Amino acid sequence: MTKRFIFIFAASCSLWTRAVAGPMPADSTGSVNCQYPMEEALSLTVPSYMDGVLVASPWADNWFVGVSGGASAFLGKPLGCEDLFGRLQPSWAVSVGKWFTPHIGSRVGWQGGKFKDGALDTRDFHHYHTDLLWSVRGEQRKDGSPAKWSLVPYVGVGLLHHKSNSQKQFALSYGIQGRYRIAGRLSATLKLGGCTTFREFDGYGKSGQWGDRFLALSAGLSVTIGKTGWKRAVDARPYVCRNEWLVRRSEALAGANRRYASRHEKDGRIIRELRKILELEGLLDKYGWPEDSLYGCGTGNSGNDYSGLNSLMARLRNRHWNGMDPLALPGDTVGGKEFADTWQGPDMADVQDSTVMAGVSNRTDARSIRQPANPDGGYMDIPVYFFFELGTTDLTEPSQGINLDALAHVIIRHGLHVTVTGAADSMTGTEEINDRLGRARAEYIARELVRRGVAPDWIEKADIGGISDYTPLEGNRHTQVRLFIPR
Repeated sequence: MTKRFIFIFAASCSLWTRAVAGPMPADSTGSVNCQYPMEEALSLTVPSYMDGVLVASPWADNWFVGVSGGASAFLGKPLGCEDLFGRLQPSWAVSVGKWFTPHIGSRVGWQGGKFKDGALDTRDFHHYHTDLLWSVRGEQRKDGSPAKWSLVPYVGVGLLHHKSNSQKQFALSYGIQGRYRIAGRLSATLKLGGCTTFREFDGYGKSGQWGDRFLALSAGLSVTIGKTGWKRAVDARPYVCRNEWLVRRSEALAGANRRYASRHEKDGRIIRELRKILELEGLLDKYGWPEDSLYGCGTGNSGNDYSGLNSLMARLRNRHWNGMDPLALPGDTVGGKEFADTWQGPDMADVQDSTVMAGVSNRTDARSIRQPANPDGGYMDIPVYFFFELGTTDLTEPSQGINLDALAHVIIRHGLHVTVTGAADSMTGTEEINDRLGRARAEYIARELVRRGVAPDWIEKADIGGISDYTPLEGNRHTQVRLFIPR
């Protein structure tokens, strides 16, 4: 019998646990497809609450203690020769419980007193029980205030103890209780209930059959302990809707940022290429370039430096200066007519000595650089670089073709000769592949210059294979074009 009681008590405890975890509507926090106005999205969201949905109370809240007293009657089988009123005996009850939600609670209690058995002898009994409570009206109103009165049916399991014959029988308890709130924590209770057990409880019935019953009517007081009331459940749908709108908005802004960044990068490349054209035409020093830092000119991969050519042109322009007259104003540089004329003058040899590059240094990896020494004239310190994709002869940017147009224009206009030197990234590929790739890149630039009108015999081609001279590594995948003045 004791094992049976323990099993049913464990089942009752599992019912309490299910009562605490109240059901949540499946779509209360689901995905909500909504349109969110901009003004509302940028304003502070005021919490809203779900109708009729409350949060289960924490463990320390909404406890109650109740005491009651009244009369009980034992109705057994055999019944005995006595009516109901002749069987009434005093009884008392004490209980402790907790409301998990406004509608569901549980309690453990004790009830004891006297009863008349089948022989109409007065005996003592004790009833230990645990009950599951269900408040029909709820213990809290919709506005959050405690309910004034409530009606609470209950069912439970317990153990009946016959003090005289030491019988301990499993019992089912049931009943209904009315509650009326007198003050904030104090309520009056009126209970009509009973319990049913086996017939052998009083010692006169058949064992193993249900039949002995107690009926009780009692009144008492109940006091609430701890914090009272329940919090209303916040409606998450406005927050879900706002979050989805913000995600879509951020994705749209990120897409716009990517488009603008691409456009800005393209504009920057165009401006840098135009700047190179102005340098080649000698207009940059004359008019200035106030936006050097705007698009990162002079940073990143090796750029083109035309200061040597401009210095050479200034010296050529003033080669007959007698030391007394004012110097000519720096009006024309690379693109001026005066400079084109002076390059054909008889005194060119006097100024070439200071601009000739006396060869190039040996490679640090002991590989000799396969560049022509160019005995016919002097190099001008104006290297122009064209960068290629990894392992190909494709320019990284088609806009580099603007440099080719400008170079061809300057070469043809001033009768310059060209050295085209191809290179590859030594960090990728073998030595044989890099040598072949360097030659192919030099051939590509040479063909492009010829296609733009440069005479083939003005172009000398070379390659230096794989190098690792520049950072980032992409800077090593280039072809270098250098101009020199023929004798």
